[in-house]
Amino acid sequence: MAEAITISSELADLKARQPFKPFSIVMTSGDRFEVLDSERIVIFSTAVVVFSLNRSGHATLHLRQISSIEAYERP
Repeated sequence: MAEAITISSELADLKARQPFKPFSIVMTSGDRFEVLDSERIVIFSTAVVVFSLNRSGHATLHLRQISSIEAYERP
């Protein structure tokens, strides 16, 4: 049986990718959170914590409120 792909497993795969490539988490509200380094994201069973210098230090994102994940290349 095929393994189901979940938001948390997709995030874990992106975090573990070598070499790491940045990605954005897009919320249902339209807010975007950039993950520029694998050490700036912690994945839990129902939430993700993203650490950022641009915002108030960190954001806790509930997995059910993530609408998409966008991987991109560094310029």
